[in-house]
Amino acid sequence: MTRKKRNFLPLERTENEYVRRCTKRSFLWDFVNVGDAGHVIQPAPPYDSDLCLRQDDPSIEVANRDYTILATKLPFRSSIEAVASTKQSDGFIRQLAAFTIALVGGLALAMTPGGRGCPHKASPESASSMTHISSSTIACGVETGEIAKFQKIFSVTVAQLFEEIVPKHKVRVASFWIDKYLVTNSQFKKFVDGHPDWQAGKVPAELDNGRYLNHWAKGTFRADQENHPVVNVNWYAATAYCQAQSKRLPSEAEWEYAARGGLEAPLFPWGDEPASPRLANYSASKLHTTSLVGSYPPNGYGIYDMAGNVWEFLADEWGKYPLNPANTTPNEFSSRPGMPFSEVRSRRVIRGGSFDGDPINLWVEYRDSHPANGSQAFVGFRCAK
Repeated sequence: MTRKKRNFLPLERTENEYVRRCTKRSFLWDFVNVGDAGHVIQPAPPYDSDLCLRQDDPSIEVANRDYTILATKLPFRSSIEAVASTKQSDGFIRQLAAFTIALVGGLALAMTPGGRGCPHKASPESASSMTHISSSTIACGVETGEIAKFQKIFSVTVAQLFEEIVPKHKVRVASFWIDKYLVTNSQFKKFVDGHPDWQAGKVPAELDNGRYLNHWAKGTFRADQENHPVVNVNWYAATAYCQAQSKRLPSEAEWEYAARGGLEAPLFPWGDEPASPRLANYSASKLHTTSLVGSYPPNGYGIYDMAGNVWEFLADEWGKYPLNPANTTPNEFSSRPGMPFSEVRSRRVIRGGSFDGDPINLWVEYRDSHPANGSQAFVGFRCAK
């Protein structure tokens, strides 16, 4: 089919969503939420603009019929670089084939074959895989008088569930960098290949519960799990991985600050909109397993999977919030400063919820604990520095 070039009328951003922005030669594929049906998309460089049509163009269906594309989410500038690099590789056609165009109300929608989430192929290993967060003083936790309100929001009858989130207190967070993505199987495989002491079967018994990398076979992961978050790793392995990258695990305060995405006090990384399978991989998604990292919309800082998919190990030792907290960011392995991480035996803080978690687990304030040696299929991590 021959597609003729067109002149296009650029549209602007409207309240609460991004709309189609077209130029004559090249532009960005933007996702625009249109409810559970999907997301509006637009081409990204280096693609020609012959598919960018005004929404009232009567030939939009003809122009888009049988056209496959690689879609990326907005806002995520480095996704443009990923599109360009992908086109230059021999995997371009295979990746394009993962997406098909459906038309709803005259808008082009990108639908994945499974209909869940909106996967993209921006690489977690790209040069811009970390986000810088400026220093600030943030309020963490809730007041006792607020518990009833949150019980109602999350339909929770047991008030004791909130005891570990009290009291609300201020924490000074120095500027830091944090990974946009969870660490993947592929990335962790490169680490264990270069650090044989962390290969499956070689980790000392006192550092693991016996489940370390038990979803891998013959020292590697399934081919379709390459860009899923690595799980079945203990806190020690997560710490060692981060140190090998000249990074570290985030502190709890850093993680919460980053999870808010620049919002003052949101319920979730995306804001106050109720949790849904369109926004995160959790119990209502009914996947019951991990999903590709970056499959769901990022928060305002461009960070992915801060709610759902897998719980995340953090640097901090588990404990109740202090009644009179210091105005500093806690980031010690234990109550004994300077202790080697391999000597830690206390429970660690985990955050973010997982693929089988409830909406309350996705709440940016919600915190839980996990054994340091607790390799599990629902716990992973990301790094900071």
